[in-house]
This record gives sequence, structure tokens and C-alpha cells, in this order.
Amino acid sequence: MGRMRFPFGVVVCSFVLVTSIGWCAEPFSLFGSRGVASSAVSYAPCQDATMPLLGGNLGFSVSLFSATLRGDNGASPGTDLGDSGAGGPVGGAGAQALYQTSALGMPAKIQGGYASVNAGGGDNIFSGGTTSGGPNPGDRVNTNLRLNLWNAQGDLGVVNMGGGDGSYLSLAAGPRLQWVLYNDSFTFNNGTQGTSTSRARSLNMFGIGAYASLGLPAFALTTGYGTVAPRINLAATFGTGNGMRYTWYEGFLQFFRATPGQMGSLTGEVGWIWMDFRENTDRISTGAITPSNAAYSISAPIVKAALSF
Repeated sequence: MGRMRFPFGVVVCSFVLVTSIGWCAEPFSLFGSRGVASSAVSYAPCQDATMPLLGGNLGFSVSLFSATLRGDNGASPGTDLGDSGAGGPVGGAGAQALYQTSALGMPAKIQGGYASVNAGGGDNIFSGGTTSGGPNPGDRVNTNLRLNLWNAQGDLGVVNMGGGDGSYLSLAAGPRLQWVLYNDSFTFNNGTQGTSTSRARSLNMFGIGAYASLGLPAFALTTGYGTVAPRINLAATFGTGNGMRYTWYEGFLQFFRATPGQMGSLTGEVGWIWMDFRENTDRISTGAITPSNAAYSISAPIVKAALSF
């Protein structure tokens, strides 16, 4: 198991603070979201009065989740992270800030986030297959992957349907532009063979994708503590840069909404994020067996709560 740093943690809970005027938004903070991974965005008409700030909405978030890593980071070519003790599940968390406005005549949201994970770090018995120049089955290995992700993204709600009183559903959807800064440090120590390899990366990537948010207000159930208000938030982004490409999928179900003090709203969501990184900077040359590119994925289930004011 990895150690929690600025945690990617076993699914617990995240808190998102969002201010709004006329639209309620529940962002996912990746690794947080999206990053692993967050950032599924929903635009649902607010029924309560909220306080505009700077002509729009300003908010903050934190996320906790559980991350499982599968694939090869590259410092020990051909070695799966799961076979060497760095595959998780490992705890982690992220933080995010956002700004939302309707000044363009439609909902627009800008989000910026950070997340970190520290996987591995303990002695393990290697359980993978034999690789040229790599560990053998049964070798005592110590592997550590420190991953930091920064991201910024913009969503534009070009599609907005329903959501008013008496409506059976509300739909918001549109394009997403994203920037990701990938930073990692990976070490692989083989105590049996007395060898050690390491690799570090810092890569800027840009992506494009889309989000969709589907609400079912007709199925809302009001209780003494709030409203059971189902809403589904989905997003996908594909990007590349500096010799690496990435894929980012996320999906969330909002299941609760309350309005304490009529100053905003508190919401709860459960969800999942999946990210995949594929590096192509190292080319296989004549006589080489395998490159040292990163080629792995991260899967993280998440629970979050959101507070708007």
C-alpha cells in the first residue's frame, strides 16, 4: 500500500465550495477529478438565492479517493506497477478552485486543480514475468512512484434544456478545453540483484473534450435535511504534448442537495475517474528490447460533497 501524501485516498469524501448566480455547479476535483482526476461539471438551475461574486461564481474544493495503477512507468522496462508493489489501491487527494459566469449568455466555467499520489515505497516480492534487464520472479524489490498533477480547464454550456418547475429532466452539455501538467518521480530498486533505476518527468499537455450533465428533477424527494436530487455528470478529454498523450474519463451521480440558511446549497456525489498516460519519447533502436516510456492507467472511485455560498 502507498502512503498518503496530499492524499489520493480510499473513497471517503470531498468538499467543494461553489458560489453561483442562477446556476448551481458541482465540480469534480481531480485527483480529486475530471484526475486521477476531477472535474465533471453540472449546470442545474438554482431554486435558492445565492450571492454573485465578481460578476460570477467563485469556489474551492478538495477530494479524497482510492487510486489503482496498472501498467509500466518506464524506469524498469516491461514491469507492471501492480507486480512490484506500486499498483495500489493507494490513498490520495486533490484541491481545486473554480470560477463560473453566465456573462457570455450561457454557462461558462473555468477550473484549476492539483492532486498528488505517493504509491509503493515498501519491500515487495516481484510477482511478474521475466524481462530482459529487469527483475526476475521472486526478486525482492522496492518501488516508489510520486505523481503530481496540475490541471486547468474551461467548459462552455452550449446546450441547456429544461430544469424548470415541472420539467422531467434538465440537460447541459458542451465542449471542454484542458491543460494538464504531469510531474512524476519513479524509482525501482532490486535488492536481490543489487540494482537501482529511476526516472523523472515534467510534461505539459493540452486536451479537448466534452461534458454532459443530466438532471432528473421530477424524481427529487424532499426530506427534513434536504432533497434527494439525482443528477448524472459525465466528461471525457483527450490530449497530448511533450511526447505523451493522455485520456481522461469521469462519471458522477449527484444524490443529495440541501440549502442551509438559504445562502447556497450542499450537495453529495459519488463517482469514478479513469486516466491513461502513454509516453512516446523513447524509440526502440536496433538491438533494444523495450523502451522506457510510461504506459499506465489510473482508476479511482470517489465520493464528494459540495457547498455553494
